[in-house]
Amino acid sequence: MRRWKNAFIIRGPVPSELFFDRRREIDYFVRALENDRYDLLIAILGPFKFGKSSLLLKYENIAKRFERVIPLFLRMNVIERPIRFILRRLEDFIPKKYYSDLNEIYAGVVGGEREPWDFFEKLNQSLSDVNKWLLLLIDEFHELGKKIIRESFLRAENTKEVFEFLKGVTETSRIGLIVGGSLVGAIKESIKVWGGRFLIFHLREFEREESLRMLRTLFKLSEFEITDEKIEYIAHVANDHPYYMQLFGYNLVNLRRSDESAIEYVREILQTFFIDYYDSKIIELTGLESDILRILYKISQGATIKDFPQEELKTILKLEYSGIIYRDNSRIVYYDKNFQRYIINTVSGRLQEKFLPTYTPEYIIARKLAYEENFKQISVSYMSWGAFDILIPQKINDHWGIGIQVKMTTKDQLYLVPEEINRIHHEAKKLNVIPVIAVYFAHKNQIRYYPPKQKIIHKEGSEKIKALLQIKNNDIKNYPTTH
Repeated sequence: MRRWKNAFIIRGPVPSELFFDRRREIDYFVRALENDRYDLLIAILGPFKFGKSSLLLKYENIAKRFERVIPLFLRMNVIERPIRFILRRLEDFIPKKYYSDLNEIYAGVVGGEREPWDFFEKLNQSLSDVNKWLLLLIDEFHELGKKIIRESFLRAENTKEVFEFLKGVTETSRIGLIVGGSLVGAIKESIKVWGGRFLIFHLREFEREESLRMLRTLFKLSEFEITDEKIEYIAHVANDHPYYMQLFGYNLVNLRRSDESAIEYVREILQTFFIDYYDSKIIELTGLESDILRILYKISQGATIKDFPQEELKTILKLEYSGIIYRDNSRIVYYDKNFQRYIINTVSGRLQEKFLPTYTPEYIIARKLAYEENFKQISVSYMSWGAFDILIPQKINDHWGIGIQVKMTTKDQLYLVPEEINRIHHEAKKLNVIPVIAVYFAHKNQIRYYPPKQKIIHKEGSEKIKALLQIKNNDIKNYPTTH
């Protein structure tokens, strides 16, 4: 029986040869090494499964190409004695005499007979003699302090004293640090003693083109046939989150099918995962503030630091330390757009089964609007309100945008009850949007648009929404994201 290959990875860091995106972070790192800037101080921040360990591993592989750099990758969740680990890895890079001296000094430091600084002074001398730099890439960096104390290398009273010591080491030695970790607040506290010298990269979703390139590559390596349209749907549903795309692809490849029922089956797996994970996250966050949903929703609508009263800014800081948001100047940005989607979905009262848009018909219609009619902002399902499955938040004359209710039928006509038409008009007036009904005729694979007036809808509707509403591109303005 043939064993099918699955190139999607849902456990552990992604190997360097299957690493995608993060161009900004990679370009900066490569330019720094090319310009002999080996005394790097970089912090990689981001919540659950955003590829921090994978990026550190990629950095290590890139640094190996530079003759003057000795890159060492330390995973603090599996290393018990970090200084001893570093020492053993250095054996192949420094002269034997220095290595023997370092071993002797290390034993003296642990035994309480030598100063910890003696070790790094000798290490720096050895690096200088061979004209090399040591680049430490440390995952779960916040764990380093207590493990160095436990190793008996430093007899510090707290981890802050350890990081103060390491700050002195990096300021006077040929040692650079690139650190990361999933506990954003703990990492921020660990690097605070450097006084803002760390360059911080906040990892978020992939660029869409990189998402598509990754998915196409991994499906091809898995010998799995799937259309480009469905690949784009996966990127859309996952909101370009690297792990969620991997999770979707992994489950789909295991099914060995890419038909619509298989897509829907995996979508439901992801939806259950999202809702369970985010429900638990909300329960945790209620400990920060009883009205946390209101604050999170306000952030999701584009609020800035200036939009919050003084007493709520403490909650904003706690959310930042919890890895939910980060500050980009005065803007407040979600790390995870899917969590932002969840917040909007929850507050607006959408059904949980509407959390992720199905492959048909909502996504198909949204894709047509984006690619055939060039609407720049299309919010599907999770951004919906009331009667509308899709919102286009782009100003048209005096209206805030367009609200679209999606229907699907396998016949050539569709009957709407008067109460439903009235509800569409009521919701449209409340939101100040132009109401439209979009019908997907599944048996013809056709989409038609209608004003919510007639009770019986025939397939002879408008093929394009702009033609129905008699609008042109220059009649549409981007609506401010702070609305």
